Amino acid sequence: MAPRNETDHATEIPLGFTFGIENFEIGAVPATATTPRGGTGHFHLGVNAECLPAGEVIPAADPWVHFGDGSDGMEMQLEAGEYKFSVQIGDDEHRTIEGLCETITIRMEDGI
Repeated sequence: MAPRNETDHATEIPLGFTFGIENFEIGAVPATATTPRGGTGHFHLGVNAECLPAGEVIPAADPWVHFGDGSDGMEMQLEAGEYKFSVQIGDDEHRTIEGLCETITIRMEDGI
């Protein structure tokens, strides 16, 4: 999202995310990991992004937010409009895991 200047009067709307998954372990990426741990990963949030193919490295740059510390959510401020969010789980090397991505589209509107 581009920074706004003082003359911009657009209203930002708060949006909170809490991620969850069943039958899979979420954990922080170990500082000393040499190979990915099986059955363990962490969340990534793509803003206006599609799910990436299995085995692809999730970029450590816009539009992806990494949760390598094992956290499960965040809050952000968005202007009114339509947004697409993809929550993708990656392994300790930030590689996507088959079947562990979901995408939603939401519309943010001021006053609701």
